Amino acid sequence: MMRRNGWGTTIQVGVFVATLQVAGCGGDGVRAAKIANEIVQAPEDADAILEAHAMTWDEWEDLLFEVAADPVQAEKYQAKFRGTE
Repeated sequence: MMRRNGWGTTIQVGVFVATLQVAGCGGDGVRAAKIANEIVQAPEDADAILEAHAMTWDEWEDLLFEVAADPVQAEKYQAKFRGTE
């Protein structure tokens, strides 16, 4: 799943999520991990997954950055994110 953000930069969701995991990401880490796991399992359904969680792409990106900025939430995210395992 590819998307262009407001600056014209292309972001691949799976790579973005994996990068946040390695960087020690953290908003609501459990919620972010649940959504990320769903997107990784069915990237072709990412739009529908975000809609099911009442989120836009911008809100999803904001949540990931919030998680990345909070060490407590980052730990929760890392504990719940399964990735492609």
